[in-house]
Amino acid sequence: MKKSILLIVLSNLLFSDNLTIYNSNFANINSIKEFNVTDGINQLEFPNFPDTIITDSIVANFSDNIRLLEQNFVSNRTDMLNLLNLNLNSDIKFFADKSREKLKSGKLINIDPITIMCDDGYYILEDAEDIIYKNYPKNFSKTAIEWKLNAKSSQKETLELNYLAKGYNWSTNYVLTLNDKSLNLKAFATITNGSGKDFKDANITLFAGKVNAPIRENRINRVKSVKKRVLKAVSYSEDAPVMLESIEAKSISNYYKYDIPFSVTLLDGASKQINIIDAKNIKYNTYALASSNNFRNYGKQKLHFNKHIEFVNKKDNALGIAMPKGIIRVYKDTNYLGENSISNTPNKEKVDIAIGQMFDVVGTKSITKYVVKDYYRSVQTKYELRNRGKESATIKIREQVPRYGDNIKFSSNCKGECSKKDESAFVRVYTIKLKPKSSYKFNSSFEIN
Repeated sequence: MKKSILLIVLSNLLFSDNLTIYNSNFANINSIKEFNVTDGINQLEFPNFPDTIITDSIVANFSDNIRLLEQNFVSNRTDMLNLLNLNLNSDIKFFADKSREKLKSGKLINIDPITIMCDDGYYILEDAEDIIYKNYPKNFSKTAIEWKLNAKSSQKETLELNYLAKGYNWSTNYVLTLNDKSLNLKAFATITNGSGKDFKDANITLFAGKVNAPIRENRINRVKSVKKRVLKAVSYSEDAPVMLESIEAKSISNYYKYDIPFSVTLLDGASKQINIIDAKNIKYNTYALASSNNFRNYGKQKLHFNKHIEFVNKKDNALGIAMPKGIIRVYKDTNYLGENSISNTPNKEKVDIAIGQMFDVVGTKSITKYVVKDYYRSVQTKYELRNRGKESATIKIREQVPRYGDNIKFSSNCKGECSKKDESAFVRVYTIKLKPKSSYKFNSSFEIN
């Protein structure tokens, strides 16, 4: 006697959703769901996948009680617009408030915008998912996957599903606040979801590091929803049950990941910001830097000094967490001072950013000697520096000589408040500490045979 097939449809109320989001426009998604099977052939359907799923990345793990016979993909049998059309001019129920606790009854009289006529007036809805529909088409589904299973015995089973999907991304924005002797640093991870699927109360992990992203095109065409959701920025709530200090960067195969220690609702078309770093009292230094690499002309050249802020990413500075790449915006006393980007910065490494051109630090450079012969060059440079401000300033000149010749000799009269450090065979950095309203002059020369 032939056994009938039991159709099991896994609802959206998953046992758990775990998303690892990469900053390369994709995510690795792990979902776990419990279901019951009967002895024999069972048909299992998992609806409402992301529209951007990479279908050949799906890995479904079943117990030894189950043998997987077939795996089929179902793509958007109908969309929300068809569902609305099917219920047009019908009596429906809908959620009248954002808490989704209060139900009202009315008649759907228009689709765009979604308009419902009630006894007390007309309601305009932004989201078609706020409606409880009376009429429902057969085989309605968004992107779905179906399995044909052969079960040895009837029992409760657990499906662990793993797959990749595009349309997810995250980036880091830093807010750096300068105090007189220390700085405070906050980092916000901005997560975006453009996959076509909502995730509610999901476990989120942010993955930092450059990995080779999925290169195959998605095989499933995305169907546009009735209305595009407005891009929203949702800030981390202060009354969340877990403190921010519990977020740590964990090393994994020379990458880093950040486990968000509370469940996150990530809606399709939305953007959410989560505070992942909150460090205070970090020691820092500032200096003015000018580059000097032109040694061909006599006469004076004006030096342009950029203000730099540097600090070390270490626990002694109340930081000591692997810092993902991002934009750092600098403030002091609510005044915006500038911004720059940083690359992925591990623990105990220096962070050095230039935020803008100095106003009170000025200087000139003059080529006072320029001798060029076959296989020989001798150049002498005079630097004149001035600090017109009311505060002491650390000034650096990064001097890079031309890369030719085999025998190079350097000399300078840098002394006192001036010091010199060789950065490489061709680069020297002069550091001058100037008091307010003071100036300094020195010469530098090189000879190449």
